[in-house]
Amino acid sequence: MSNLRHILRPELDRIIHFVCNIAGISPKYFKQEIKIRLISSGKTESYFDEDRNIAYINFNEAGWEGFNPVFGRFWQYLVFHEIGHYFESFVARDPQFIRLFGDVDAFYDEKGVHKNLPKRLDERFVSRYAAKHPSEDWAETFATALIIRYFNDEKELKAMNQKKYYKKILYVYKALKTIKEVR
Repeated sequence: MSNLRHILRPELDRIIHFVCNIAGISPKYFKQEIKIRLISSGKTESYFDEDRNIAYINFNEAGWEGFNPVFGRFWQYLVFHEIGHYFESFVARDPQFIRLFGDVDAFYDEKGVHKNLPKRLDERFVSRYAAKHPSEDWAETFATALIIRYFNDEKELKAMNQKKYYKKILYVYKALKTIKEVR
């Protein structure tokens, strides 16, 4: 795993700089606020520890079918998803956020995240996993919106224009521009 970390660290730094550029915050500030730990374990899922602001990224999850079917195969998607949980705290009380995503304080049974997923993709969500809870809807939409920009896939963004979740994608872009004002 240490060799994998060494190989992936430059890409992780590019992702951090990319997110900071969009959100208008300095990478130094970001790295003081949030830590990203790369893990490789069949037992531990990727998750965001809200109490310590640590995103744990498990590369064994890349490609899991519950994630966005278009972008879930990229490990970068996992990074954006977990970083999205950090940014949720800046926008979760916004009335427009609540209208689009719901109340993040609603009960959420985090055990067995791979269980009880809808069998089919609901057009209101970017992924089946997003349907589990407003926090996951935000993180999945955040990851989808940022990975589109990261890989400069405007064709994919235009294709989403007809989807019910398109307003959520646009909200992520708008929210990131205003985050620097909220901090």
